[in-house]
Amino acid sequence: MHRYGRWALTVVGIVCVITACRFGSILRTGGHEQTFREQYVEKPFYTAFVVRPYKLEKDFVIDLTGRVAEIDYETVRANVRVPLGSPITITAIEPEYLRARIEGFQEAFRIVVATRMGTAEALQQELGALLAPASPLATVREAMRPFVARGELTRGMSRREVHMTWGVPDKANAMPGATSVVEEWIYFDKGMHVFLKNGFVTNWHRM
Repeated sequence: MHRYGRWALTVVGIVCVITACRFGSILRTGGHEQTFREQYVEKPFYTAFVVRPYKLEKDFVIDLTGRVAEIDYETVRANVRVPLGSPITITAIEPEYLRARIEGFQEAFRIVVATRMGTAEALQQELGALLAPASPLATVREAMRPFVARGELTRGMSRREVHMTWGVPDKANAMPGATSVVEEWIYFDKGMHVFLKNGFVTNWHRM
């Protein structure tokens, strides 16, 4: 398919993901919305991993659902990386997503969430993967902290530490075995395959 046509279909797909709940709402009652607002809206947080957003019109999109990944990561990634520990603030609750601003970026961010239970607790739990109440680097194992800080991969890193170093992968394949699970994580922008065994990095190589 011609690259422009492929890109157009990808954007349409992302719009469909973001507007999938047009006839519902993230939070099902005013009470849940009020609880969430009191604890999250306009409160200071930090990004808990390196964010590699998508570009949609004038906004950036942070996908916590994995659905956008199924459309076409390689085409729609914005040429932007939000560093680990960047100050982030939830600014609004929309029916289909959350709005946010991140320090250092003029563009608005949309956070696409998977939670459909409609409770403040479920939404808070999901956002726990993205939002840290304090600088997250302090929570990294001491041996791994210098690598995460420099954005370098090393053997022995956990899944979470890889996310904090390079962000969520573009693709992930799991290969269960008799005694272990081997995962292959692919990062298109870096041209790298990363391999994890039982949740820890063992090796990587270029595509």
